[in-house]
Amino acid sequence: CNGNYSYSVRWQSFVGFGHETTVVVKGNKVAERRYREFKAPARRPAPKNPNVKPKPPEPLWVEKGKELGSHKKGAAAKTLDQLYQEAAAVAKRKLPANERRYLIFNKQGLLLSCFTVDTRIADDAPTKGVNITSIQLGKAK
Repeated sequence: CNGNYSYSVRWQSFVGFGHETTVVVKGNKVAERRYREFKAPARRPAPKNPNVKPKPPEPLWVEKGKELGSHKKGAAAKTLDQLYQEAAAVAKRKLPANERRYLIFNKQGLLLSCFTVDTRIADDAPTKGVNITSIQLGKAK
């Protein structure tokens, strides 16, 4: 893909609210970072009009150029190479008895997740490591 791709990192609470960061990489350098938040769905959603397509949620903010990394919320602006290095460190680390490691690849063999979780925490346990939701190879839309 000549160093042109985007990936998303999503976190969602067990009750439905959460946030998503999309990182756009061009020529093996982070070019853009987009962040959005979402709420838990209503218990009884309003009936949908089949003739109206819902709009995709707009990002709360978009960072480009010198602005990259200026917001505290969201996943860090890293390339996949940097995430692979982070994952390698997580994979090599010896785990205490109360942690479990997860390693997940997509159908193309690309790393999606390499993280650990503290098994003593039931709901919304924080993860330590890499946890990518999706990867889009080629030019970002």
